[in-house]
Amino acid sequence: MAVSLAVKMLAGLIFFIIVARLLSEEQLGFITFVFACSAFGALLSDLGLGMKILKDVSAEPERARLIVLEALYLKLLALLPAMLVLCVLFIMKDINQAYRLSAISLVVGTLIGSVGDTALFALRAANRYAAEAVTVLLCSIVYLLLTLIAGLAEGGIVGISLSFLASRMLYAAVVLLIVRSSFPSTQGTTNKRSLWIGFRRAFGWAALSNLSYINGQIDNIMIVSLVGLAENGVYQAGAKFVASAVSFSSIIVNVGIPKISALKNEDAHKLKAETGLWLQTVGVGAIFASLFFLFGPVITKYLVGAKYESVNSLWTGFAVLTFSRFVSCALLISLLGRGLVYRNFVAELATTAFALPLLALSLPIFGIYAAPWVMSFASFVTCIVLITYRILLARAPSGL
Repeated sequence: MAVSLAVKMLAGLIFFIIVARLLSEEQLGFITFVFACSAFGALLSDLGLGMKILKDVSAEPERARLIVLEALYLKLLALLPAMLVLCVLFIMKDINQAYRLSAISLVVGTLIGSVGDTALFALRAANRYAAEAVTVLLCSIVYLLLTLIAGLAEGGIVGISLSFLASRMLYAAVVLLIVRSSFPSTQGTTNKRSLWIGFRRAFGWAALSNLSYINGQIDNIMIVSLVGLAENGVYQAGAKFVASAVSFSSIIVNVGIPKISALKNEDAHKLKAETGLWLQTVGVGAIFASLFFLFGPVITKYLVGAKYESVNSLWTGFAVLTFSRFVSCALLISLLGRGLVYRNFVAELATTAFALPLLALSLPIFGIYAAPWVMSFASFVTCIVLITYRILLARAPSGL
């Protein structure tokens, strides 16, 4: 699982670097904005189905194929309306034809690809980690090759977007074929009642994931709305590296939460495990933050190109933002490991309530230079709320 997640993160970063070097700042700003909207649509259609597949297949391996079919059925029911709404919004948006076709391709590609992402959980449930890793690796290579070919052939923003659509359709098809061959055909029918029960149980996790994603993309959306696409392209030339670094925290979370959950008693062993994971997470965040602070201009020059040179004045803010995100992630592990999902939801909600008006006030005055600092302060708001809950938990474990 960790291997496939790391491959996806690396492939996404390489894709971004290719696009940044081949397209203009405005086109890069537009693509990142469309990806933000598309990924939110994919999250809305997720419904916690991946975790449901993991849990149910482990509990009832004889019904594995039906469980996966049930989950994918609900996934499609939620995905199609999201796809339709997003496509209609971009069709109606006042943009040129090339941008419109690009947006539709990116939306459809992202949402179709999310079906493959959900189906991958079935391979994890069957302990086919090698098959998962190889599939993700090979599909990522094809994805990057198609992007590079489209860019070098001067296909522009449309060519790159269509190559993305083709690669994501291929990825989803390959994953579904492998999942189908991994589970024998079983007798029975899909259980619609079980589907909705599973959805209700997973709603807290799904809501937290969606709100966390919104908090991670508020700056992107607000910059496009208040400053412009070209400025967003410059901003994303640094912000994408922050997002890729922070994505590594998800690996730590996926490892840390089961460890904390497995220790039932609130004793020294649990505190030791929790402290170790906290120090590990904060330490990784400090390393990434230091790299951005010291070598940000080097990243600009050699990876995204000289045309994004103005992003160099943002690297200090990006370093602080990276560290603050890892600190909040470390605190999240503590509460999520105890199943206290809604406490984290409150913390994310506080972040949104803080960041949104502050960005609206500061961006028209200071431009993109305000964004990393506002987002950093917003992350520290999350930390304050989470620390408060953690103190209350230590004083009265039964009270939370």
